Amino acid sequence: MSKVNTPEAEAIRKFSKDNKEIPPSLVLTLMRKKIEKHDYKGNFLISGYPRTVEDAKEWDKHFGW
Repeated sequence: MSKVNTPEAEAIRKFSKDNKEIPPSLVLTLMRKKIEKHDYKGNFLISGYPRTVEDAKEWDKHFGW
């Protein structure tokens, strides 16, 4: 497996090493990049997300849908 060296990947490695939860803002940044990279034509399913009220608020900040 190759090591990804993006700022997001580095942050995830640090959170994981410190045994801390990855913040919703970082998760959503990665989700947005993936969604924007592909042409889903508005059709995709996010199963099991948001999990918390904080997640839902961050979703609104990132996507505003």
